[in-house]
Amino acid sequence: PVLFLEVKPPFHLDHPSHRRRADAQVRERFYSLWVPGIPGQVLYGISAIGTTFAVYTLENDRITPVATPRSDDGMVDVAPGDRWEHDLV
Repeated sequence: PVLFLEVKPPFHLDHPSHRRRADAQVRERFYSLWVPGIPGQVLYGISAIGTTFAVYTLENDRITPVATPRSDDGMVDVAPGDRWEHDLV
């Protein structure tokens, strides 16, 4: 595979917990599809929430955008809404 797409309903963009789960799902999908040891392999993932979407890549065991670590108090938005910066409309 070279590309996968994860789709969520539009209202998920307004809730940090929904965005966090969408981000985590993309990262998990990368590792379920990744085939180690293929030189130059790049895998693309798209997380679509409504008509907006974020583009992720996995190359050399590194996912971009880099994951934001969760804080102990839960106050850090680990998947900020502006990550879904592209719009189909």
